Amino acid sequence: MDELHHAIAAELARMTPAELLGAVTGIFGALLLAWRGRLAAWAWVLWIVSSLAWIVYAIKVWSIPMLTQQAVFAAINILGVYRWLIRKER
Repeated sequence: MDELHHAIAAELARMTPAELLGAVTGIFGALLLAWRGRLAAWAWVLWIVSSLAWIVYAIKVWSIPMLTQQAVFAAINILGVYRWLIRKER
């Protein structure tokens, strides 16, 4: 178990800020929506931040598939913000 903790710590230390931000905001966005509380609609905002962070990372490592996927996700998440937070459709 100690080896696992060291491996996880080493991997976290190698993560770029964009990777960390993308992962954390993506996870918290999913949790917000899963809890279905009054803040659930804000998951869309977190997912936009997540997508933008992953876009930065994809550009850094020059991953066109990841860049394309995250650009599409960002557009979908902007639509989510518009429908859930601006127009308040649910």
